[in-house]
Amino acid sequence: SYLTPGKSRIQLQHWQSAANDFEAALSFDTNQPGVHYNLAGLYAQLGETTKAVEHYRTVSRLNPDMYEAHVRLGQLLPQLGENVQAAQHYEQAIRLQPNQLDVRLQLAWLRATSVDEAARNGRRAMQLAQQVNERTQYRHHSALAALAAAYAETGQFENAIKWQTQAVELAQDHQKAGMTARRRRTNDSRVLDSPKGQD
Repeated sequence: SYLTPGKSRIQLQHWQSAANDFEAALSFDTNQPGVHYNLAGLYAQLGETTKAVEHYRTVSRLNPDMYEAHVRLGQLLPQLGENVQAAQHYEQAIRLQPNQLDVRLQLAWLRATSVDEAARNGRRAMQLAQQVNERTQYRHHSALAALAAAYAETGQFENAIKWQTQAVELAQDHQKAGMTARRRRTNDSRVLDSPKGQD
């Protein structure tokens, strides 16, 4: 079987060799959604987005309820200029797993800021961003920024400025907290590394 060496090469991060093994496995049976999914991930890792999308699309055709394939298509298709199709796959992912906030947030950004006018939908972006913020108690700076972008897309610029300001302040708070934690770890390390007898 080509699957076992393919999986071993993934663990060794030998991406191209693993892809070759999985391609060989498909030559015997093309209707293997798991193999297509692994191949898609490998091609994405190799930067071959077109091939990755091709295999993720095959997965979604063979197994329409595979949440992960729809999410990955939502993430990759904009790189190929297929923003409307990306939004459709995100919407399907949300239908399959409604409680996944990260996908709602990614779709909110796409609906609010896509370069493709056909993919933008300010009202939908606002709905999604509000849902994420309600669940995160308005303490997630990226969700606040998505809400600001949605308001801007619908022409409500005062609200957009309000939420963007809060997003920036919250991000700065998180950054400061991270810097403080890193400083504390550094100081702790210096104490532990100090030679005995020194202050």
